[in-house]
Amino acid sequence: MLNIEGLGRQLYPDLDLWSTAKPYLEQWMKERAGVSGLWESLKRQAPELSHQLPELPVLAHQALSRMEHEHRQRHQQVDAISAMRVQMARHSKRLYRLRLGLILLALALAWQPLSGWIELQEWPVLAAAAIGLLLLVWQ
Repeated sequence: MLNIEGLGRQLYPDLDLWSTAKPYLEQWMKERAGVSGLWESLKRQAPELSHQLPELPVLAHQALSRMEHEHRQRHQQVDAISAMRVQMARHSKRLYRLRLGLILLALALAWQPLSGWIELQEWPVLAAAAIGLLLLVWQ
C-alpha cells in the first residue's frame, strides 16, 4: 500500500490513497473480522467442526494431563538442580579442606629444610613464595 501511494503521489501529488481506500478497507475488515465474517466462517467450517466437536473433551483432557505431567517434571528438575548445587558446595568445601591439609602437611614435612632456606633468601623470593602459597589455598 505504501509503494502504491508513493508511485501515485509521483504521478498525482494531491493523491491521498488512505482516505480513498478507507471505506474499502473498513468494509473488508467488517466482512473478515466482524460478526458476519465470523458467521460465514462458521458456516464454511461447520461440517469439519461437527466431526471434531465430539473429540474436544478427550483432547482437552489430554492437554491438561500433559501440562500436569510437564509441571511435575519441572518441579523434579528444580529439585534435582538444587540437590546438585548443595552437593557441589559440599564438594567444593571438601576440596578446599583437602588442599589446605596437603599444604599444611607439606609445610610440616619440609619445615626443617625450609627454615634454613628461608634464612638465606631475599625478601622478594619470600614474598613470591607467600603469594604462591596463598594462591594454592585461595579458592
